[in-house]
Amino acid sequence: MSNISLEEVKIIKKIKEKNEGIYHSFMTVYNLVEPLLNTRISQVFPFYTMHDVNHSLRIMRYMGELLPDLEELNEFELLLLAYSALLHDIGMAASEEEVNQIKKGVLEYNDFKYESILKKFNGNHIHAIQDYVRRVHGIRSADYVRNSLKDYLRLPDLTSISFEDQVSLICQSHTEDINWIKGKLKKDGRKGQYTFNAQFCAIILRLADILDFDSQRTPPILLQSVSPEGISKEEWIQHFSIENSDKVQKNDRGFRLIELHGRCDNPNIHRKILSYIDWINIELNNANDLTQDFQDKYRLLLLPKVYNFIESEGYTIADMKFKVNYNSSPSY
Repeated sequence: MSNISLEEVKIIKKIKEKNEGIYHSFMTVYNLVEPLLNTRISQVFPFYTMHDVNHSLRIMRYMGELLPDLEELNEFELLLLAYSALLHDIGMAASEEEVNQIKKGVLEYNDFKYESILKKFNGNHIHAIQDYVRRVHGIRSADYVRNSLKDYLRLPDLTSISFEDQVSLICQSHTEDINWIKGKLKKDGRKGQYTFNAQFCAIILRLADILDFDSQRTPPILLQSVSPEGISKEEWIQHFSIENSDKVQKNDRGFRLIELHGRCDNPNIHRKILSYIDWINIELNNANDLTQDFQDKYRLLLLPKVYNFIESEGYTIADMKFKVNYNSSPSY
């Protein structure tokens, strides 16, 4: 899926149509964080594929394709989805001061110790900082929303009511497990005159994020897993391509399904891709399980397995049992 403009995104167009005030408040935050997403993340992660604002916009587009019915959601729920897509990776935008504090052990997150990460990379601070920030970026994104955006995340007609608490948790949820979502997020919340289902928003974010995957944007967890064997980002792009831009389809029974069409001429990369597809299948099943007792407007009708049409070139698929331990290194 190539880069798109904000004006093309269904969710944003629908927010503007439903409530101009909410739309303008979103645009204020969008213009505030766009430079951070476009410049600061790449300074910390020069070898990673892009986590810029275009990644956020593509996620919003996938969200629109995954939603059971865009018309059934109120403008506040659409706003939660848009903000989570925009801000879920903002924690990767570490400043130079933050990087120095992490190196000194002054800035720590939960039980993640920088010193142990540094040992893993044999004293290489560049790789250690990248790995550390990647591991904790969900927590950092939540912190940024709570600490820097609270005054912006208010309902235009009820400025005393802020909703940074919900946006921060939804952002963090994309690096947590399904039980965390069940325990931390509401499925029947209220803000002002609006009702919302934060668990549903979290599931849509996870699925949309994991689908932004093609030869031009390699998920960091996959690129990292092949790099020790000498595969660079450029080589990855050369050896693999996803050829369909519309991954979300709908069958004649109303069920949505995920299709991947493409070609690969490197069996090692192909193994990693199949493990990634296994991960998508897990997320699809989790999404269906979680939403099965939701109201109809939140119930996802997703077929539980990716339709994989990726062809091998120059080899046969004989043994594709390699697994990536995603749970130990969450990074979408």
